Parts: sequence; structure tokens; C-alpha cells
Amino acid sequence: FFIETAFSPTYHNYLNDLVSEANIIAVSVDYRRAPEHPLPIAYEDSWDAVKWVASHVDGNGPEDWLNRNADFQRVFYSGDSAGANIAHHMAIRNGREIIDGFNVVGIVLIHPYFWGVEPVGSEPTDVKIRAGTERFWLFACPSTSGLDDPWVNPCADGSSLASLGCARVLVFAAEKDFLCPRGWFYYEKLKESGWGGHVEIVESKGEQHHKAIPAVFLLRVDSRRPGQRQLARHALQPENLGTKATQPPTTTEMGNLRSRGGRITGVDCEKLGFRGSL
Repeated sequence: FFIETAFSPTYHNYLNDLVSEANIIAVSVDYRRAPEHPLPIAYEDSWDAVKWVASHVDGNGPEDWLNRNADFQRVFYSGDSAGANIAHHMAIRNGREIIDGFNVVGIVLIHPYFWGVEPVGSEPTDVKIRAGTERFWLFACPSTSGLDDPWVNPCADGSSLASLGCARVLVFAAEKDFLCPRGWFYYEKLKESGWGGHVEIVESKGEQHHKAIPAVFLLRVDSRRPGQRQLARHALQPENLGTKATQPPTTTEMGNLRSRGGRITGVDCEKLGFRGSL
């Protein structure tokens, strides 16, 4: 919620690898960040980005390349940490606000930032640790109702999970990440919610936050761990994840969109001129 942008080298370079390996179109949202722009502004900016992408469904959107190449029947949302939190809430909103011709197949939540008042599983119970986490959330979202606010604890009201607007969910967790138990809790609660879709969870043993899942293997391939890129490639195949591009154009920069090899890797919200209304 505070650091990194769609154009930070870590994420921009990762997305270049991702779209190359998976043959997909990736739109990276440069939402406004706290504390200058406290939550829920990031959620509203992200929903504006969803609507902007969906404006191409009928072939008359502002970016002709999207009009011609994107498959809007195979849309996925994904993010890591705070981005995973946002991806979940965009899917919840899709379940409540149907966009004709825009089908969100699933979401991929990488080490999702969820929390709550009561510890779950093996979460830390130390008062200082939990107080520090609460201060972090209050700093990001001063208007929050607390740590059981649905923005940060989507399991506080289990009924809301049933309205998730997609059919598939994949959760990545890391054994040594303090958020790992919360990822498992989300997985279990989603299965119990009556949602009706298919959810899977993958926990990487001995790994920490941001360093364990196949997608991030593309970020930091370690030669001492053979097979990382092959595992990432398998996990990110178009039939498993993403929107496949057809007949992509050559490498170019297209106005407010940046691309490599004909696949979009970033959208600058400010240049597009849309902002969330609160």
C-alpha cells in the first residue's frame, strides 16, 4: 500500500518475463499509495483500471491493440502482498457489479496481506508484534473500523466470500512468512463459504515473504535451484493462467501503455486521467 509502482524495475522486469513465458497480456495498475492517498483510494483506482480495460470489450476502447488482441473471456487478477489483497477485493466487486462481456476466470493471491483481531493458526500472539501490525494498517487506512474491517480481514464476515466474482482461486503462501497462517485461513474459509468455485493453496517450505512462489522465481532465478524457471513456466501456461494474446504487434510504446514484445506491462493511471471518487 506504500511502496513500489507499476514501473518499478522489480515489477516491470518481472512482468516482461511473465508475459514472455506465459504468452499473456498483463496490465499493471499504478494506483495511488498511502499515506498521501490513504485507503480506500487504491481500491477505487484499481476498479477504475478494471473498468478502463473492460471498455475495450466491444472493440471500441481507446487502445486499438487491446481491442484487437485481448480475450476478455479469460481475465485473471493477481498481486502480491497488498496487491493480492486488492486483487481479492476487485473480484468481490466483480461479483456484485457485473460487467457484460468481461469474464474474470480467477485470481492468484501471492502472500496476501490479510489480518484480523484474533490470531489464527500459528500467527504471532506477541502483543507488540500484533500492535505493530495494527499501526501499519491504521497508517494505510485511517478511516478503518479496525483489524476486522473487511478490507483487511475478508473472513470477518464469511458471507462476503460467497460473492467472489470468479470460479478459480490460487493462493501462494510461504512457511516463514508471518502472513502464512492467514493465507491458509482464507483458503479454508473460502471453501466453507458456499462460494462454489475451486480454490488451491501452495505453501513453500523454508521460504519467506515474496521469495517462494513460481511467479517470483522469474524475479530471482537461483542457479543453485535447478528447475525454477521450468516450474514457473508450467504454472503460468495460458491454459492455467492469463489472457492469451493473438497476433501481437512488434515491440513499441503505445501512449499511456508500455509493452515489450507486443504485450502490455504497465498502465499509468495519472496519464490515463481516471481517479477514484470516494
